[in-house]
Amino acid sequence: MKEIITGVVIVVFAGACLESSPESTNVTIKASTVSSTGKTSSNGRIAANSVIITDFKINLSNIKFELDEEDSRHSESPVYEDQKLMGPFQLDLLNPDETLNQTIASLDIPSGVYEKVEVRFDNSATGTELAGKTYVIKGTIDGVPFICWSDEDTKIELDFENAQVDVVANGDALITNIKISIDALLARFTELAKAGTLKDTDGDGVIEITTENDDDNRSLGREVKGLLETECHIDDKD
Repeated sequence: MKEIITGVVIVVFAGACLESSPESTNVTIKASTVSSTGKTSSNGRIAANSVIITDFKINLSNIKFELDEEDSRHSESPVYEDQKLMGPFQLDLLNPDETLNQTIASLDIPSGVYEKVEVRFDNSATGTELAGKTYVIKGTIDGVPFICWSDEDTKIELDFENAQVDVVANGDALITNIKISIDALLARFTELAKAGTLKDTDGDGVIEITTENDDDNRSLGREVKGLLETECHIDDKD
């Protein structure tokens, strides 16, 4: 079985210990990849025409719940501040041996009104396939292996599914599901594959797509990073 989540979980409670905090709410944080085809981490493969994605690993460095400053409790106590969960969490989102939505962690936060979640992805310092990389995507393009990765960090601010409604933590258990949709990524890879522009330029047997300039694919590597940032969303469904 592949390794799914590594690292030590450290919960920072903005200057106050949980024991001295007021009423708290338990939040379970999950992550998954999704596509309109219904292919997800439950069966470990996402395919579109000549492009098959077999691996998607990402290093999540921290998650911050941002409190709505209009919540009256924000000015009443220093406990009511943004809540941050520190990783790192290495996620293998297309592992067929794992559940559809992988649980990252479960934590208690002070009850209150939270307007958004900030997710930070960063390159990993651990000696795994993600060492020195923020994410790694693998698969085949017209039967030729490809690898797509970046060592650049990224910070994404995510409103909940209904951007007009904040999430109220009132003591009832909550689920926060970080979902990465890869339909746009598949569509772009497929378009370029049909045009014959994705090639193994250096002849090492692998098409490399990075934010560096491997196989002369820097522009596409940066485009992929941008797509991952814009296609990431969050909701309160399992």
